[in-house]
Amino acid sequence: MQNILKGLFGRRKDEEFVALMQAALEDPSIRQHLLTLLRLPQAQRLIQLQKWRVELQEEQAPQPLIRAIGFLEHDDIASRALKLLDN
Repeated sequence: MQNILKGLFGRRKDEEFVALMQAALEDPSIRQHLLTLLRLPQAQRLIQLQKWRVELQEEQAPQPLIRAIGFLEHDDIASRALKLLDN
C-alpha cells in the first residue's frame, strides 16, 4: 500500500503524509474528516487547514501530524488525496 501511495504523491520526503493517508484509509473517522475538508472550495479548505493546524499545535499534537496536514494546502496533492479517499 505504501508504494502505491508514494506513486500517487511523489518522491518527496513525504513519509508523514503517506502515513496520514494510510491512517485515513484504515480509520473511517479520519477518512470522513479529511473528505469533508478536501471537498471544500480551495479558499475555505485553506482556512480550515490553518484552523486545524492551530488547534493541533495548541493540543501539542505530534509535529509529524502537523507537517502531514500541511501537504493538503497544495491543490494538486489535495485533489489526489480526495480521489484516493473517495474510492
